[in-house]
Amino acid sequence: MMPTQRKPLDEVRTIREDPDHAPEFPKDGDVGFDMKPMVRWLDPVQLADTAKKAILSQLFATYADQREMQVALAPDVAYFDYSDAGDGEFWFDHIADVGDGFDPTYGMAYLLAAPTLTVDNVETRRGRFVILGGDEVYPTASRDEYQDRLIGPYAAALPYAPPADAPHLFAIPGNHDWYDGLTSFTRQFCQERWIGGWKTWQRRSYFALKLPHGYWLWSLDVQLQSDIDEPQKNYFKEMKKLMKEGDKVILCTAEPTWVYHETKGPDAYETMRYFDDNILGDTSLEVIGLAGDVHCYARYQHADGRQRFVAGGGGAYLAATHDLPHKLDLPHGKGTDHFAEAMYDNEPAVYPTRGKSAMLAAGAIGFALWNRYFAALMGALYLAFVTSVESTSLLQVGMKRYHESIAYSMMNIPFRQALRAFAEISLLSATTMLLFFILLFGLIAYADFEWKVVKVAVGGLHTGLHILAIIVLARSLAALNDAVLPHWSPLKIVLIYAVEMFIAGGIAGSIIFGLYYFITAVFFRRHLEHAFSSQALTLYKQFIRFRITADGIDFFTIGVDSMPNWELKQQPAYPNGQQKPWYAGDIKPRIVDRGSVHKR
Repeated sequence: MMPTQRKPLDEVRTIREDPDHAPEFPKDGDVGFDMKPMVRWLDPVQLADTAKKAILSQLFATYADQREMQVALAPDVAYFDYSDAGDGEFWFDHIADVGDGFDPTYGMAYLLAAPTLTVDNVETRRGRFVILGGDEVYPTASRDEYQDRLIGPYAAALPYAPPADAPHLFAIPGNHDWYDGLTSFTRQFCQERWIGGWKTWQRRSYFALKLPHGYWLWSLDVQLQSDIDEPQKNYFKEMKKLMKEGDKVILCTAEPTWVYHETKGPDAYETMRYFDDNILGDTSLEVIGLAGDVHCYARYQHADGRQRFVAGGGGAYLAATHDLPHKLDLPHGKGTDHFAEAMYDNEPAVYPTRGKSAMLAAGAIGFALWNRYFAALMGALYLAFVTSVESTSLLQVGMKRYHESIAYSMMNIPFRQALRAFAEISLLSATTMLLFFILLFGLIAYADFEWKVVKVAVGGLHTGLHILAIIVLARSLAALNDAVLPHWSPLKIVLIYAVEMFIAGGIAGSIIFGLYYFITAVFFRRHLEHAFSSQALTLYKQFIRFRITADGIDFFTIGVDSMPNWELKQQPAYPNGQQKPWYAGDIKPRIVDRGSVHKR
């Protein structure tokens, strides 16, 4: 059924020419999208592209706010009315941080799409709608990335559903959706399109849904940590006027600012504090706070039963949980709201557990194994260092006397003297010193420590390890070539030496970075985001399924510890005509948290 609004919708537009007929199964294997692997965030090209898009997004946000354009195109949008519960139960789903690699994105969509899902002997029903709670695509928003990383997998999980039974889909933009100024997001989610058997309805990046039994769901767009724009303020002020006495709000945002208040400082919570104090007016009305952005799960509970969720397990790389705060002390007016870590089955409501998270952080030691492009960057850096030092030493002894260059000279002297000789030659090379200071100041700035003295010490030690590795490799490879290739021409030896240094330097540099992440993440809880993103783990994904009744709200957090191998396989349709998913696999969901909110 179509959600009703206070003002009528325009004629429905679809991406299917005929929404009354299901698409044919792609027997030739062409599903219309590329099955993307997980994003490799430390790929140098990817890092540069993401940085560029982030800078451009700030300019878009400052000078061309897409939300104002949405208001101009859809000035009369009000709320969506789902207040008729029918049989007394109303179900909806929340999932966030989707649109990364195919396996986890499709796997979670596969579970969301099933008309019923029985998990741990508990039967749940597919949500009347699903909220995509931020970051619908990675690494940056574009038409092609949305198609390959979100639209395609979700359409494959639910290729078709009869329009009367089709679940609806609403989306909140996260920072990655904002990287093109929200242009692609608006095209995909704000034009009432079909995504397979899912129907989109929203006309703006923020919206309000009126739910049964006196509940509302409000979704904010607080883009790139800026203030709430004026039209959005006015919109929710109007929604507040429509609330009746006893009504409660489920508030959805793209970032868990209630956690960032503890981990990033009070400034991270200022926009939400303003919203609570000046628009919502009373935080006791907000029975549930939902947000993604942190790619794991945790729940916090107030003494009066209010809940705050961190739920970003929709498909992106797994994030750490062992650094999450155990309690939240959030400012409210002149007072403070205290939330404690919730418990489920006698354990903290955290997924994965903090112990498992700490163990997974140790996996960063294998950095070199799954970051080959970064290894290539390190190989090029090591080669540049050695080339610069060798060139300076050859200018002193003569280009044809390569056996007297610094690398070969270091073979026959004690290691301490070799270090001194390398340093003396380096001081004579402006290029070498420039590379050294770029590496030193870069690693000092990169060190994830607050105290400047510690940053300098850690960055300096990290730099020292790389310089030491360069010297050891320069000496060792020269000795190897002298023993194995004694009669080769100087040109051939130089070329072989360069290739060896590039390969060995890439391996050594990546191993040092892996050790750096391992030590800082495991022992100091620093660089956790990089330690986890570098591994691109598809483990421990989850979404939350809510059930609203006259007695209150029940929730079931459904998790998947690991993803199966997906096989393109035609299956018979469901009895109601809904087409089954195109890919099949032995996925094993389980309930990782459950409870009730605002029981009457």
